[in-house]
Amino acid sequence: MSRLSKFLATPKEIEIQGEKFKIYPVKAKDLVMFDGDPAKLSKEEQLKMTVKIIKKSLRDDDDVTEEEIENLDSDILVVLSDAVLEVSGLTDKNGALARIKQIKEQNLSRQ
Repeated sequence: MSRLSKFLATPKEIEIQGEKFKIYPVKAKDLVMFDGDPAKLSKEEQLKMTVKIIKKSLRDDDDVTEEEIENLDSDILVVLSDAVLEVSGLTDKNGALARIKQIKEQNLSRQ
């Protein structure tokens, strides 16, 4: 293992109404799922982006479908999306949109 291995996906366990879930951080290669500035996306596009990100972060739960996530009560969806952002270090206090844009630009410049 390289020195970088200590920085790889450390999940956070959350509990929702008695059910435990492991939420994994979004990987650098997954940042392409953030399709632009959420403020400029339609509500439908925002939901699709959020669902994809949550599905990716629930990697231990292969049986969870995007359709199930789309049909969750909004309060549960918010809890899950907040957990994903937190474990990925992309909370608003950390300037999530600016950081995502910066990382995407760096990845594009390397290609």
